[in-house]
Amino acid sequence: MNPVFPSSTTSVTPGIVDATTQPETHSYRDFQVTPDGHYAAFTTALPLAPYSNNGHLEIYRYDSDGNSYECASCAPTLAPAKNDTTLSSYGLNLADNGKVFFTSAESLVLSDTNEKLDAYQWNGGLEVGIISTGRSSFDSKLLSASADGTDAFFFTRDVLVDSDENGGAVKIYDARANGGYLQSSAKLPCAASDECHGPGTPQPPAPEINSITGAGQLPAEGKLPKAKCKKGFVKKHKKCVKKHLRHHRKHRSGRNG
Repeated sequence: MNPVFPSSTTSVTPGIVDATTQPETHSYRDFQVTPDGHYAAFTTALPLAPYSNNGHLEIYRYDSDGNSYECASCAPTLAPAKNDTTLSSYGLNLADNGKVFFTSAESLVLSDTNEKLDAYQWNGGLEVGIISTGRSSFDSKLLSASADGTDAFFFTRDVLVDSDENGGAVKIYDARANGGYLQSSAKLPCAASDECHGPGTPQPPAPEINSITGAGQLPAEGKLPKAKCKKGFVKKHKKCVKKHLRHHRKHRSGRNG
């Protein structure tokens, strides 16, 4: 015999449905509580906070100190929900300190631009942060979180470290608070001529120009010395002209006769 649920809880609280239909099966997505009973996390489509969830499932955290509820997966901008958000079936979503980890298709931070599933963390109020890149072409999903909230394990196809040689295969990464190690990024090719050729050389000083050759100092009267004609030329009307050798040749021929 199938159980009958009140209309207010049928299909809006997965934990109630699973607990009734599968009472002997434990599922992390039903309901999670911290060991000290301070916090509890669960999923429901009931509007437990002043937020328009449009009938979609959201993750809420219950605080026993103030007997209050807060929506962990709701958009900080209060933008209406477009997708369901549920607890992970594989492990913890709720750390002992009350931090909530989850997977969402909503863009809860500005850096999430891929419109895919991404892993997130929430620490109360408006303190929401993305764990996966938010820029992948594929979905990334939360696997589990450590009890102290230091480690968040998630599935992704992204290559996030140099040692990952698995390409686009699905693998599990650990996002560790204040952890990780430095990655040596590959040097990108230069994009402009200045970057490709490096800094330019300094401009050389202007050469010293001296119009007088040799030891040459100007005479006392400030006039340049007279220029001499090269061999085979004579000065005539202030110009160097070739010597006229006709008379000289005649003279040599008469002497030989």
